[in-house]
Amino acid sequence: VDWGAWSSYGNNAARGEAYGYLYNWHAVGNPRGLCPAGWRVPSDADWDELTAFLGGEHVAGGKMKTTGTWYSPNNGASNSSGFSALPAGSRASGAGFSDLGRRAFFWSSTAPIESGGWFSRREARYRWITNQYSALYAALGDKTLGMSVRCVANAQRPMLSQPTLEPTSAADALVTAQLTRADEGGIVRMGVVWGK
Repeated sequence: VDWGAWSSYGNNAARGEAYGYLYNWHAVGNPRGLCPAGWRVPSDADWDELTAFLGGEHVAGGKMKTTGTWYSPNNGASNSSGFSALPAGSRASGAGFSDLGRRAFFWSSTAPIESGGWFSRREARYRWITNQYSALYAALGDKTLGMSVRCVANAQRPMLSQPTLEPTSAADALVTAQLTRADEGGIVRMGVVWGK
């Protein structure tokens, strides 16, 4: 399939409600956007940043997995990140489904790689988690596979202004800076003060 498509696991609507839907990469890469206004599918850089923030690839998956929905042994699962990854499995490029309860696969929005070889297939990047380990893995997969999608907000990152030094005495100094964020509902201005 060379156009955007989605389905629930096993074409079962109840599983779609419980685990979310599985999308091919053509749906992810559609210029109309898969996510609601103000949101986007995370890029490889976003996934790398999340992985580093959670302590690296060897532990990030466990910190993203829910604790009650995965098959045993749900190694390292704590959901301490609040990501709440569910083991939605995947859909093969044909009609088969696999790994419900065992794995979660998440597309990256990073543009696909044209690969040659005798398969001559086009691939795109994704991340995956398994019940067997606490790692978050990066991989390439055929764009026709069905995988989960997470949307992230297009929020601006907070910026710290250049600190200013205001000596108040020879023995004391006050450093101030402003943390600002321009997006709706976030931090508008917050003073940061270090001093004696």
